[in-house]
Amino acid sequence: MPTLKDVASEAKVSLATASLAMRGKPGVTSATAQKVRSAAKRIGYQLNASARSLRSGRSGILVLIVPRLSIPFYNHVAEAVAYEMEKAGMQAMIQQSDLFAEHERETVGRIASTIADGIIYNSTRLDDESITALTDQRPVVMIENFAEPRTLDTVNTPSQEGMNAAVNHLVDVGCSRIGVLGRSPEDTGRASQLSSISKRTRYDAALAAIAHAGQDLEMAAWPDPVSWSIEDGRKAALELARQGLPYDGLVCMNDMMALGVLRGFHEAGVKVPRDVAVIGFDGIQEGAYNTPTLSTIAVDYRGLAQASVSLMMRRLDQPDDKFMPQSIRVGYELIKRESTAR
Repeated sequence: MPTLKDVASEAKVSLATASLAMRGKPGVTSATAQKVRSAAKRIGYQLNASARSLRSGRSGILVLIVPRLSIPFYNHVAEAVAYEMEKAGMQAMIQQSDLFAEHERETVGRIASTIADGIIYNSTRLDDESITALTDQRPVVMIENFAEPRTLDTVNTPSQEGMNAAVNHLVDVGCSRIGVLGRSPEDTGRASQLSSISKRTRYDAALAAIAHAGQDLEMAAWPDPVSWSIEDGRKAALELARQGLPYDGLVCMNDMMALGVLRGFHEAGVKVPRDVAVIGFDGIQEGAYNTPTLSTIAVDYRGLAQASVSLMMRRLDQPDDKFMPQSIRVGYELIKRESTAR
């Protein structure tokens, strides 16, 4: 079996450099680390997780928990985070928790009983206190956690800045009657309240941007609840067309809803963007292949993944340091496509 010494020889680096690169430790450049990993792959070298665990007291395994991989946003998150985990020299495990509180508890509890070193978690139901109790003091980094107080490291999407950019873009292309789709149904129970905090944050940010732009805030908030799904987006568009199309610009809370809106308007004979401009949020790749293509606020998935894994590795590499919980908000890009190209 190839040894680490063989990897160092193949990559033409020292044994110490090869060791640092394979374990994702600081002290080597990203180019050198990539050269070492490529050399290891060429000769078939694999880290011995069991031996490493015995030496370091760590397994080298990180777990990512997302609600559903069938939802494109979570799929993009999972792909980016798994890549960054492996780049840091860790093995990535991905679990789905579904969208039910009890299932989330079971999933987190099951992971906590494994040898995983830490958990990166996109929860829709459990608060920081519940997660800490379930994870047996393992390091946890949260994704999309807007609840207060925050006691865990957190990486969030740019809801406020992104929605401000979306509204300003619609104003720039001449929209004077902007509406917002995506108000959640009234919440009942603590679990439901926790699951909708991130949605309310993004929705409220859109309304605030409309008010700041000097447009009719009362009109902007379409009263009917719309779940963030492609089918509910389609139904909302059909209803808006039936009502005589009260808006000339629409901000959708995510791209899936926006794609449904485009389909519904097509069925109703509404022309986008001539009759109404539409913009989404998330930057999933499906929007680039629709007709018309979808303008969107694209989340920096790579930045989200890098921040999440960096926060995790800091906790793992310095377990005795009592770091204060960190909160990071990643960047975005306004992508202008056909759905707003007036």
